[in-house]
Amino acid sequence: MRVCEIFRSLQGECQTVGAVTTFIRFSGCNLCCDYCDAVYARSHAESAAMTVSAIMDRVGRLDPYPRHCCLTGGEPLLQPREELLQLFSSLMGFPSHPTVSIETNGACPVDWVLDARKKNSWRIDLVVDYKVPSSGMNEHMIGGNYRDLQPTDTLKFVCRNEDDVLASVSMLRSLLGVHTCRPTVYFHVVGGKPARWLSEFLLGDEHGLTRRFDLRFGVQLHKLIWGSERGR
Repeated sequence: MRVCEIFRSLQGECQTVGAVTTFIRFSGCNLCCDYCDAVYARSHAESAAMTVSAIMDRVGRLDPYPRHCCLTGGEPLLQPREELLQLFSSLMGFPSHPTVSIETNGACPVDWVLDARKKNSWRIDLVVDYKVPSSGMNEHMIGGNYRDLQPTDTLKFVCRNEDDVLASVSMLRSLLGVHTCRPTVYFHVVGGKPARWLSEFLLGDEHGLTRRFDLRFGVQLHKLIWGSERGR
């Protein structure tokens, strides 16, 4: 597997925000969002080939009893599937029984992860992006990725403007009839400009989604503390 960096920090986003977390950042991505905050992980230029054993050794040295581990990128689900399954199983073997989150961009199938989670009773939570129009990557989204997400999973929208928010709402409305779709939904903003408008929009409930979905306004805690510093 191609690994860009492994580090220990605070989770900056979504449901476990603020939790001490060990991050495994893989390299390589099949998308090219212009607001990407880890451009250095898009290619393999700043990465090393690592076995599952080598990754586990590094994670264990950072924290022998991790409570939270996060697989991110780049795009982690581009790594060889069998090796990822081995890594999932190995991470579950820590005596601390960590929760593993996987941050994926919406353009890679997640059904096999959900199947493995159910089969093995693994504590794996998915954080699945839905790329809105301003990302330029909307056409690459796999609609079926969102149908079976559960409350411990996250559906995330990163919005630059009001049109992006409206596109997000339209997508959520398309899922209202899918009763197996029950993720926690996060809205993040790029640059902070629509933050107040988005907050008022969510509070107003004019979109009629709050009865079905747990809608939340997200911030990037790590950027508030460390800015764009790598390994944080």
